Amino acid sequence: MHVYLEEVDVQERAEGVQERVLLPRERSASGMVEVRHYCLSPVGELEVPVDPTLEYVFYVIQGRGLMQGSRTATRGRILYTDTAVWAPKGGFVLSNSGEGEMRVLLISTKVRGTHYEFARTRMNHLQRVEPWFLAGYVARPFFKEEDMAVAGSLRCHGLDVETLAPGYEASPHKDPEEVLYVLRGEGEILSEGVRKSVKPGTLVYTPPGTLHGIWNTSRVDEMQYLVIEFQDVKDRFAPILP
Repeated sequence: MHVYLEEVDVQERAEGVQERVLLPRERSASGMVEVRHYCLSPVGELEVPVDPTLEYVFYVIQGRGLMQGSRTATRGRILYTDTAVWAPKGGFVLSNSGEGEMRVLLISTKVRGTHYEFARTRMNHLQRVEPWFLAGYVARPFFKEEDMAVAGSLRCHGLDVETLAPGYEASPHKDPEEVLYVLRGEGEILSEGVRKSVKPGTLVYTPPGTLHGIWNTSRVDEMQYLVIEFQDVKDRFAPILP
């Protein structure tokens, strides 16, 4: 499924907060994953209430802001462009503390069971992530599978930012349920048997076990995209049977 940001209707969620629902939960193959895109003006505040049935991941596409436990909190986490956060159960407020617009991609997934008592919010930034390389390809894993296990995730499998050099591809392959969001550059992506052109602001949703691939069609520019995968923790860490 390919979704283009400019084709999705804008809703005013609150003063200074514009919302686009890129993937309604009922349109995901599992019926569990939802993706929303937010634009916060310098006065904008987005409240994400506590919900023990959900698990959240969000990514700061652009801008500078704060993440706090409430509007009246005296402490918070500073957020910059290319910051990723995993937050079990929600219960936080995002506010724009920069000069210009702040853009955030918020992904939530329903969970089966109850979050662990030790589950705590995790945050990472692109500049702090150790990359690994293949020819024409760089992956920066913000949260690896083992990180998610230690954090207490029930469904979020991992989060990467991946980069393809001009003319390179990520050959067709199969993964768990996946959300991909194009951050920079242009190319083509195959999903559910359909290969389409993509650009910054394009969301591609791929059901689990479905063939998908990515091509950077530019001769001069990198293509960079965010990838989040989802799978029940019991399926990820099932024992190896003889």
